[in-house]
Amino acid sequence: MTTENGTGSIKIQFAKSLDLGNKNEKQLYVHYKKSLIGSIVLKKKVNLVQLVAPKGVKWDETVKGKAVWSAVENASGYKVQLYKNDSEQGSEVALGTGATSYDFTSQIAESGTYTFSVWATGDSVYGDSEKETSGAYVFSEQTLEDVKTAAQAALQAMTVTNETTADEILQAVQNVITNQKIHASWSDENGFHRTLATDDEDPGKCAETEKCRSRNCNYASRE
Repeated sequence: MTTENGTGSIKIQFAKSLDLGNKNEKQLYVHYKKSLIGSIVLKKKVNLVQLVAPKGVKWDETVKGKAVWSAVENASGYKVQLYKNDSEQGSEVALGTGATSYDFTSQIAESGTYTFSVWATGDSVYGDSEKETSGAYVFSEQTLEDVKTAAQAALQAMTVTNETTADEILQAVQNVITNQKIHASWSDENGFHRTLATDDEDPGKCAETEKCRSRNCNYASRE
């Protein structure tokens, strides 16, 4: 130990271990002939118990872009990292104690092979686990033909009434688009042309006749 005035050094031997109690460190002051000549900081070295790695690490079978795994006993949380073609995508995500899944769907938009790693995080007693990596998820970017097929199926599944709006129809199409490069919009700035349903006896009456005429509404053309 070097003394405070820097003029020399002394060797100190401890006959027994010092009890640090609940503290991680303790400062020892050294005096010589009633004068303080230096101090030593004693630090507690704790060997952490490493957590086991998560099991059941895989892609969800229903939501393909969702990462899932089994809980690890004594884990204080988890961290996950997404990879595309073995390259990191974004930063690792820190999750809470009870987390056993994370949805990467919004980050998987381009064609490629995706994997993720997950590891349990510890505390002052338990150390982080080893990383466990999932199997591959091969994602193919949605094409225009894919969108057309999905949109047709979505529209056929809709329950359409005389009150159905242009926005509702457009939203149904937008909901099936996963390719961020593809966007849906009406080719006609006025939206769509509506023909009111009737019972074949009462032709019905359009409440917005003038507006319909301005849009060449099929109902208005029959008046």
